[in-house]
Amino acid sequence: MKQATGRIVEHFPILKDKINFTDSERATEAMEGLNEAEATFLQLAWFFERPDGAKFDLGELHSHLNNDWLELALELITEYFREDTYLIQKPTYSLVKDSSDYFSMTQFAEELTRRGINYPRQKVYSYYTRGKIPEPDLIVGGMKYWHKDAVDAYYQHERDRMLGLSDASDGGKTATKIERIELPSLTDWGILQIKGLGNTYFRYSFEGDRPVLEESYFVDNAENVEDKHQTMSRNSDLYKAVQEQLDAYFEEREKSEVREG
Repeated sequence: MKQATGRIVEHFPILKDKINFTDSERATEAMEGLNEAEATFLQLAWFFERPDGAKFDLGELHSHLNNDWLELALELITEYFREDTYLIQKPTYSLVKDSSDYFSMTQFAEELTRRGINYPRQKVYSYYTRGKIPEPDLIVGGMKYWHKDAVDAYYQHERDRMLGLSDASDGGKTATKIERIELPSLTDWGILQIKGLGNTYFRYSFEGDRPVLEESYFVDNAENVEDKHQTMSRNSDLYKAVQEQLDAYFEEREKSEVREG
């Protein structure tokens, strides 16, 4: 499977089993039940996999895609001819595509998701158009790119906002809420997750009757192994916010047990 095709499947998992439909009868069957965007990207994937046999009409992009989906399709076409073929051997903007210092909008969304904030590309695009994401650091051929420092700063801002450490975009404050919690055992830490921070796990244990947050947390989807384990000082706002919510959870749990008893 070509790299560009793989990215289509990431965005449209429903298409995974339809990529190898080659004859016209099966292709017609594969199209059944798909919306216009899904059908267009499926045809694009067929072209990526079999450029000599599967034709793709650029008019499909004009007729069936707009905004973020159109931008993604154009990005994938460029990626296909650069990464999956040898037709563009000396790209004029190789610095952007080959370096890890810059992120396209799609890569921006993927990086946030890997680090525990599940923002699909559509949401990143929506936030950008509404001014909630800063302007790109670089624009090449109409494509927008953000420097890795800008992506990291935005991740930290959204993480802190979800933890109630910074003002929410609507002017209010967001409350740190425990979405899932597991009690510690004799051999394992207790685990908790905060609402909005998927794939991010905080650890805690008990000292006497009080739950105590561990000074590290784990980001399961971080691509770089070194980014999976993050540390925080007990004096940091992040640590204090999660510890405060942990205390509140067990205080409410104790009150509930008293009421039921």
